[in-house]
Amino acid sequence: MKIKKYKTIAVRCFSIICCIFLLLPLGMISGNAVEYSEIPINKARSIFLYNIENDCILVSQNIDTVIPPASTAKIMAGLIAVEKMESDLDRKVKVTSQMREGVVGNDYGLMPGDTPTYRDLLYLAFCGCYNDAVSIIEYVLAGGNEEFVNLMNQKAASLGMTHTHYTNATGLHDAQMYTTVRDLIKLSLQAYSSSLFMMITSTAQYKTEGLAKESSFYNRNYLVSKGRLSTYYNSKCRGLNAGSTSEAGYCLVTVAESDGVSYLCIVMGAESDNDGKIYSYSIANLLIKWAYEKYGYVEILSGGAFSTELPVKMSMDAENVLVVPEKSVKVYQPLNVITEENRIKYDYILSVDYIDAPVTEGTPVGEITVYIDGNPVASVNLVTKTSIARSELLYVLERIRNFSSSRFFISSVISAVIITVIYLVIQSALRASKANGRTRYR
Repeated sequence: MKIKKYKTIAVRCFSIICCIFLLLPLGMISGNAVEYSEIPINKARSIFLYNIENDCILVSQNIDTVIPPASTAKIMAGLIAVEKMESDLDRKVKVTSQMREGVVGNDYGLMPGDTPTYRDLLYLAFCGCYNDAVSIIEYVLAGGNEEFVNLMNQKAASLGMTHTHYTNATGLHDAQMYTTVRDLIKLSLQAYSSSLFMMITSTAQYKTEGLAKESSFYNRNYLVSKGRLSTYYNSKCRGLNAGSTSEAGYCLVTVAESDGVSYLCIVMGAESDNDGKIYSYSIANLLIKWAYEKYGYVEILSGGAFSTELPVKMSMDAENVLVVPEKSVKVYQPLNVITEENRIKYDYILSVDYIDAPVTEGTPVGEITVYIDGNPVASVNLVTKTSIARSELLYVLERIRNFSSSRFFISSVISAVIITVIYLVIQSALRASKANGRTRYR
């Protein structure tokens, strides 16, 4: 007969070896560890730090404040350009004077008659962040700035960026152009899903292929390239965009990746100091370092942390079998969660009150749910840890016992008794009848 057993147990500390293994990395880095209170977040207007795999927000500051997009407008422009150009990257474009009209700011110097490929233009515009390449892309794909900006605003609407409006594709300041970090999150995650966009914006140095004179340039994002300035380089960072205007301040959007953990980091409206320190980069680097030091995948359940026993029948080798979690449970959490008392608890349920031999290792017999701070975070099967052989003698005796107690057996016995009684009654009656006949004719 199946029953349910419910038990709630406060998790004790893991085994000493497990604790040492998990805490050793923290001890090794403690000397250079970053505390959140040490990060100068007051030097930026809006900040966001987000673990992508687990949909977990670590830092959120003024993400609904309306701000100038600055060069993050190039993320939207780049997303549209990649979608339209990635299938024909070797195609060449002949530059005309019209394509360069109105170009201001960062200029690579593409001139009428130059023949860059689509690939060249994408890298020039979104790796080197050259505005003349952006202008040429606008003409190639939409016939000009106004039409291309319409595409940008349509794309923003389709992504649910309800507080964003673009008036140009380069990010040059315009009082009519605005966004919020909440909208930038949607845009950045969409761009992050494009492998070509991420490859372009993560490339440290690019060499042009379609121009008559060979040339190369470095990525304008100091996080991903040391070619221009090595102070802020971070080997974990990939793309997406960095820049500034006097009105918007220093802005950047990047993704950090390491050991299967990815963070989206956005810093907008950051300051710089008299020594030339750019706080958008320094804040991002400190936030990323802090996140990798303080958060990660923590094993909160293993066979060594939990086990129980289940009675076994029809075996002479063992009276019980050990029941353990089918697999370990690792969750993304602050790394100190296993050292803080009573934060982790679990409930388990056994689906049977015993199990008949033979028992096969890994047989599901229940379920365990792990809770952190009262919230369920994972559930896994409970399974038998070992195999146990069956006693054939006990098996045969059990079958005999089961048969002898079955309705069929009892009915058969009762039927046999009834038939025997009827037979004896009839036989007695016949004998009596014959005896009376002999007496009558005597």
